[in-house]
Amino acid sequence: MAPGETGPAGAEPKLLIAHRGASGAAPEHKIDAYRLAIEQGADFIEPDLQISRDGVLICIHDPTLERTTDVSEVFPARFREAVEGGRRVRRWHAVDFTLEEIRRLNAGAWFHERYRGVRVPTFADAIDLALGRGVSRDQGSRCLQVDGLLDGASPR
Repeated sequence: MAPGETGPAGAEPKLLIAHRGASGAAPEHKIDAYRLAIEQGADFIEPDLQISRDGVLICIHDPTLERTTDVSEVFPARFREAVEGGRRVRRWHAVDFTLEEIRRLNAGAWFHERYRGVRVPTFADAIDLALGRGVSRDQGSRCLQVDGLLDGASPR
């Protein structure tokens, strides 16, 4: 069924919600994936959000950065050790990095080389795109600050 079409008589119209954007064709939670989802007819884009050390909401699924960025190469010593499944692992938590540091990470090459240089967008970037204000591939400098959200939280 196409976006916005109705089902059986009296049924509410179906909505197409692009969780992570068009993540089968572009890196998840990046502006390219959100833009493509909108072009493909998504009624909504649904970003997952994490928060940076300086209180900025960023669009990324995992609470850690290592799966979809090159954080282990850019900041090799900034990990936390954890035990998962009986083995020690290294995790680079988004909340341990400022937006400026996160903007240094390559967040596209893990998906495909043509996305090398794509950055982690802020929630404000995603809102701008959804409202039709457009965002460049490298994202702008806008950010949505969440004042006080980290009050009382101890940096690790």
